[in-house]
Amino acid sequence: MAQKGVLSGTIVYAQTETLDLAEEPLDIDVEGNTIELDGVYDGLESGRWIIVSGERTDIPYVTGVNASELVMVAGVEQGSRSLNCIPFPNIGIPFSEITYITNANAFGDRLVVGKLAISVSDIESSLPDPPVPNQQYCDQVQLAAGFWVNAYVPTASELKRPYYDFFRSAASIGFG
Repeated sequence: MAQKGVLSGTIVYAQTETLDLAEEPLDIDVEGNTIELDGVYDGLESGRWIIVSGERTDIPYVTGVNASELVMVAGVEQGSRSLNCIPFPNIGIPFSEITYITNANAFGDRLVVGKLAISVSDIESSLPDPPVPNQQYCDQVQLAAGFWVNAYVPTASELKRPYYDFFRSAASIGFG
């Protein structure tokens, strides 16, 4: 059964606000599903509704047509992309479940422990050897449903070494 009168009791308070123009206007079309902003904005988070406005460029031989569209923010990524980054291999989401995450070790790294959705051999065979130390993946990596991280490409020795320093930090927080 459809709800009637959902908006009839809604009151909207609005006020005009002078906005500063960007230092340099974009000279390319905004398209796709990503918009790069010039800074970090408090309160901009997944699920927030925003209005994207501008001059349409998709109508051949026509200029001056402005349009606005109400869109929901699907995700927010802060920080800049490394010039030496590489894409994460297309192997699917590695974990079906996250059990816990250790405290950071001396280098600020954390170990994620959980139930794998992909075999260890499939994961290891898909990971590239990093061409430079501390090689990062270009975008955040989805390790499990709803769980995204900034990640480094593990070296061959990191894939094979025991994680004693992580186990010590896990034991200190009660996972041991």
